[in-house]
Amino acid sequence: MLFKKLCCLFILSVNVNTVWSMDFSDPTTSKGLECVSVDTLNVSETQDGIYNVDIEIIGHCIEKMRVKVCPTRSKIGCEEYLLPAGEKIKTRLYTKSKASLVTYNWDFYDTPTATTSSANGPNWNYIDASYIGADIGSFEQDIDADGFGASVSTLIGESIIFNLSYSYISEDNVFNENVDGKITNGTLGIGYRYAATSSTDVFIIASYLYYELELKGLNNRGSIDDNGYGITLGVRSMLTESFEGTITLGYAEIDDESETAIGISTHYHINKVFAVGVSYSVADDADQYGIGVRVSF
Repeated sequence: MLFKKLCCLFILSVNVNTVWSMDFSDPTTSKGLECVSVDTLNVSETQDGIYNVDIEIIGHCIEKMRVKVCPTRSKIGCEEYLLPAGEKIKTRLYTKSKASLVTYNWDFYDTPTATTSSANGPNWNYIDASYIGADIGSFEQDIDADGFGASVSTLIGESIIFNLSYSYISEDNVFNENVDGKITNGTLGIGYRYAATSSTDVFIIASYLYYELELKGLNNRGSIDDNGYGITLGVRSMLTESFEGTITLGYAEIDDESETAIGISTHYHINKVFAVGVSYSVADDADQYGIGVRVSF
């Protein structure tokens, strides 16, 4: 009973486009004036009645953005560019309009940190490694177990989550007896994420769970293993450019023993690759915490 609760709780805690937004910006708006400027360098007419429009595009306030520049409001003859802030692009547009009718429009968007994530949302492509501790109550003896875990998560397409994890926790002298226990866990999960906003994802993950319990005493040694399933609902959000927060509600069942847990975690992203994080979860009979590092890709 004890080790099944430890297993269910631990599994619950190890959880785990390039689509442009529909924000059409006109250069007369404040966002357009702050982030993009377009200068007309020259307009010349060819013999075929086509106007060559030489322009210079300058990015100001967004680290990277995609810019679409059109010679007329009909969006015919548009050109698209990746424009880092502070850089200039010189190009030539073509139009059949008279020079006096040439106007400029563009759409501009923050580019995503990963090609399969929303512009400012959480990155689902990462590897985690963490130290984990669990405090189990409601037994004859309070049990403090600890261990380590690692997980891999990736996004398939724009919405399908795939993750894999391995972990173990252990404790000496269970129930004040000369018996040491160790639980090894493995999970294989698949889920779905939905970009609720540009910075927040809601998700659901269904997981296959496997565990092995090893007991070592003075006169004997044995092990048992079993499997089950888990369901996790959660919200991940980039609270700022560097801080990420996650809240989860999970349910796990192994061999007719079940556990429900609420978890919260936060990560500080040192840069686009490395992050450090802490987590805490509360279940029916146990609390659990984790301290780890993350590598995103």
